[in-house]
Amino acid sequence: MRLRLVVLLPVITSAFLGPTSRHPAPLRATSDEETAPPLLSIPVPGSATATLQVPALATQRGLLRDIKEDAADVDPAAAFRRSLKATRALTNVGAKLLRDPQNADAPRLTRELFEELGATFVKLGQLVASSPTLFPEAWTTEFEKCLDGAPPIPFAVVKKTVERSLGKRLSTTFATFDSTPLATASVAQVHRATLRGTNEKVVVKVVKPGVADSLTADLAFLNGAARLLEAVAPETKRISLRAVAAQLRDATKQELDLRQEAESLVSFDAFLTKAGFGDQVCVPRPFPELCSRDVLTMTFLEGSRLTDATASNEAADAVATVIRCWGRSVVEHEFFHADLHGGNVLLLRDGRVGLIDFGIVGTLPAEVYGGVVALAAGWNAQPRDYVGVARALRDMGVVNGAAFDEAAFAADLEKAIAATEANDAAAIVSDVIAVSENNNLVLPSEFGLLTKQAIYLNRYVTTLAPDLDPFADDVPGGV
Repeated sequence: MRLRLVVLLPVITSAFLGPTSRHPAPLRATSDEETAPPLLSIPVPGSATATLQVPALATQRGLLRDIKEDAADVDPAAAFRRSLKATRALTNVGAKLLRDPQNADAPRLTRELFEELGATFVKLGQLVASSPTLFPEAWTTEFEKCLDGAPPIPFAVVKKTVERSLGKRLSTTFATFDSTPLATASVAQVHRATLRGTNEKVVVKVVKPGVADSLTADLAFLNGAARLLEAVAPETKRISLRAVAAQLRDATKQELDLRQEAESLVSFDAFLTKAGFGDQVCVPRPFPELCSRDVLTMTFLEGSRLTDATASNEAADAVATVIRCWGRSVVEHEFFHADLHGGNVLLLRDGRVGLIDFGIVGTLPAEVYGGVVALAAGWNAQPRDYVGVARALRDMGVVNGAAFDEAAFAADLEKAIAATEANDAAAIVSDVIAVSENNNLVLPSEFGLLTKQAIYLNRYVTTLAPDLDPFADDVPGGV
């Protein structure tokens, strides 16, 4: 079934509130470890429900077992190096706090600590920024500044990595290969090159040697810390810390195996053709014979960042195309691009839109599709059927077990959204999140990625296409 653009953003909004994606967090069987009462429970002052607990012995044994299993994959040398780096980072941030305690700001200091800790914690900070369903606005706003300041690895190391991974000499494979990276991050860096024989312009993405060991050590620590915190402070289960840690682990594993990104590029290119976007949107084309776990060689897309454009008819058409294409991928393709920040959306010289960096992708589960369609129908009814919207959300299984008043929830939704500017998708999403929490609805962490993409798209609309109504069905080229 083809959905018109008029339903796409409501569909996306519903996804924020639906159950987990096609790789759902596994349902854990109830066990003695889960149900055993705590040895001690102390109420937290100022909260009606929060407690600090000493877990039951069975729970403690299970927690220790899980942490040991995670630690088994950690290289001792990597763990030692990370411990030293953590000590230095804590010392540096602690010194800043002591120098100016009056201006201490928890979100800012935590962001600075994460940047000092590097790779994994920068990614964790970026995950916080992309999860407004889980974290307060002050934290998500602050962590949008989280910088991946990892230095590039020397060209000699890049050359050795490419030759070892591909089994070919650099000089016989590439006619040119820039020694200075085009871009660098904690996991990988990208170099421009041209192919020998054809002189076709390409970019080569290279995973930094040794980064996997450090990431494994960090992820084991984060998973253990999340389990421990949920055991001693059960109220934190509401924000799904274990799910956040699992999401970070899965995203990091995707980035460490560039073969997965190559497969995503091929798959998304096929979607573009099938969905009729082939002449409007493109993605880099990988060269399979020049791709491996550590190396991804793909065509170079010539253009500039969409965010560097000025408001114009061309920019507005590009924004509308991005919204249509991405929205269609959410509901029609097996995955969607999950990192649509300004650097990953290009306006190409030939007028097409280019999407790059498919290292992180997300999915919409098939089992929630019926609820999504029902929500879209309620959203687009004239007048809008807020009771239908509330019922669709309830049917998707997002109620937090507590008493749920469908009529009250519908009324709260109507009141909040009526007070929001009609075309402000980001504000509407924020309202839905707030009203849901007030009505005992749990917002799964897996859909924080979707929320963040809607916010990115909204920024494109407000800066480049202020007259564009993303909820209207007369967007140029609408389907």
